[in-house]
Amino acid sequence: MKQLAAFILGLFLTSPALADGTINTLSAGAALTGTELLPMFQTANPAVTTTPNALKTFVTATGVVTSVAAGCGTTASPSPITTTGTIFAAEVPNLRAGTTYTIANADCGTLNNFSNAASIAVTLPQAGSGGNFANGWYNDVCSIGAGTATITPTTSTIGGVATLVLTTNKCARIVSDGTNYQVVTYGGGGSGTPGGANTNVQFNNSGAFGGDAGFTYTTLGQVTIAGGTITTNNKALTITQTWNNAATTFDAPLLVNITNTASAAGSLVADLQVGGSSVFNVTKAGLINVPGQAGSAPATAGIQFASSTGQPSAIYVNGAINDLEFSANGSASVMALWGSNTVFLNSIGVLNWKVAPLGSGVLGDTGIVRGNTGYLALYDPVSPTTATGFAVYNTVDTATGPTNYERGVFDWTTTANVLTVGTANGGTGSARSLHLSANNTTMTFGQSTFGYISVNFAGGGFTLANGIFLGFSGSGGAVAGALISADSGIGRVLAALLEVHNGTAAGVAQLRINGQTITSLPGGTAPACNATYSGARATVNNSSQTFSSANFGAIISTTTGTNVVPVVCDGANWRIG
Repeated sequence: MKQLAAFILGLFLTSPALADGTINTLSAGAALTGTELLPMFQTANPAVTTTPNALKTFVTATGVVTSVAAGCGTTASPSPITTTGTIFAAEVPNLRAGTTYTIANADCGTLNNFSNAASIAVTLPQAGSGGNFANGWYNDVCSIGAGTATITPTTSTIGGVATLVLTTNKCARIVSDGTNYQVVTYGGGGSGTPGGANTNVQFNNSGAFGGDAGFTYTTLGQVTIAGGTITTNNKALTITQTWNNAATTFDAPLLVNITNTASAAGSLVADLQVGGSSVFNVTKAGLINVPGQAGSAPATAGIQFASSTGQPSAIYVNGAINDLEFSANGSASVMALWGSNTVFLNSIGVLNWKVAPLGSGVLGDTGIVRGNTGYLALYDPVSPTTATGFAVYNTVDTATGPTNYERGVFDWTTTANVLTVGTANGGTGSARSLHLSANNTTMTFGQSTFGYISVNFAGGGFTLANGIFLGFSGSGGAVAGALISADSGIGRVLAALLEVHNGTAAGVAQLRINGQTITSLPGGTAPACNATYSGARATVNNSSQTFSSANFGAIISTTTGTNVVPVVCDGANWRIG
């Protein structure tokens, strides 16, 4: 103030030098009217005049504050402040007892307490609408009654969502960013005091902290869910999700990720137990174990596959014999794997081949089944009277419906009602021979009613049973029943006695020995023969001798002719007879 007085005094003095030592001798002036003339200097002498009003205009034009009013969340005293005063923060609480309320722009910096016991619907106008609820506007809200207050902005979001829900004793500060509302929540709980016993995991118990005795914290990263004894269905853990983005690969809702730096061989990543014993576990190597018990059934051990239309199927370990068994449609085991190299089928099990689709309760058209002890059968399960067959390929283009092939056959399909054993070929395949081998022993053909034909490979014999004859038919290819129409045959009459007949025992027939030249007779140089051919008969077709009583028994002449005569070897020579 002294500096200001000196300045004004200087204005009244005709020279700055007069201010020194004289200001204190002047008497106080009257109140200024604003029009008084005051001397002043402007950069140099001589002095000029000004007025208090001119000085005021000069000072206010350069930024003098003339009035200060309180803003959002503050109070001014006096209000507004035009000279001196105090500004201080003052959040005014407002009790909102109804079930509805619309927050006003004037609520900025105040506290709205919602006290109704019922649900309270609170409306919050759009941020920045009409210049109101501008960036920086804020309001504190609390739910102090039993009812839940739901704050819903118009158009804007609140905390990034559509609504803000305040349960009992829950508070929030709502701040506008000019477009949406941001939220800081606080309060709630049982006055901050945890519920339940020590280590109980906390939950919201009607707005207060609650402790779950069955859900406890054990140590870092470990919790225990103890469901206790229950008498009604009560799931301990339920996980629900809705996946709704085809471009996203979602993780499993229950994910276990273990870093195996070091662990014992029996370490498990999952283990399900009943009565303290494991019934399902997964090893650290990814192997799935389903521990079984001796004599256990599919319902209590193994993996069971449920069906919505029929009985379940299962794969399980039979603990009594330690084999892996398979059952289907609720039946007993149909197949089992035992030891390192054995596959079992039950006594009525069928290996059944079917054109897709599989299942559907319909059998396939080809099956192999155990017919009896040591007896395997190939048949058509759909139509057991339909002929079947078996093929062994030498070459083939495709096993199902081949075009080019060479194969051996054992079937009832080549010729109806005839069992065919032989070879067959098609397309570019070549005809192949059939070799029957009995490994240096006897091979027998026939049946008990009519006898057998045996080939003794060890002794080189070919034996026909009594009553069996070699028959020859003039009707072409041999088929079943061909012997009935045979018109020539050789059969046994008695021991050491054979006959040639017309296909019927004792029937009339002839035996012809085709002629040969005299020089081609065996057993030495004709007419000689040796003991090996003693009793052998032949026919020569170039004899000079005739077959007559006069020549009967004569040694055949080597002189050639045109006569046909029978000859017999007496061990030394060929003789006519």
